[in-house]
Amino acid sequence: MADERSAPQQSAPQQDVHDATADDRLHGILVQVAADRSLNPELDARATVLDRLRDQGIEVDAGELDRIVASLPVLPGEEPGPFLQES
Repeated sequence: MADERSAPQQSAPQQDVHDATADDRLHGILVQVAADRSLNPELDARATVLDRLRDQGIEVDAGELDRIVASLPVLPGEEPGPFLQES
């Protein structure tokens, strides 16, 4: 049996193990909001996306927010649209 005194102890949750890019975080937000909307069709998707972007420290203007919300998947399991591509 190993000596427990020599093993490193984790005293807090390990966070940011993998650094996600802004694109990865946006994609994750869209997938989450799309899943939420499939369970609650009355969900205010625009407000929810904005809240989640702010939670991630991502600032967007109204036009970019509109493009992001417009790229939300329509069908369950569908991938989000190209929200960061230039129109």
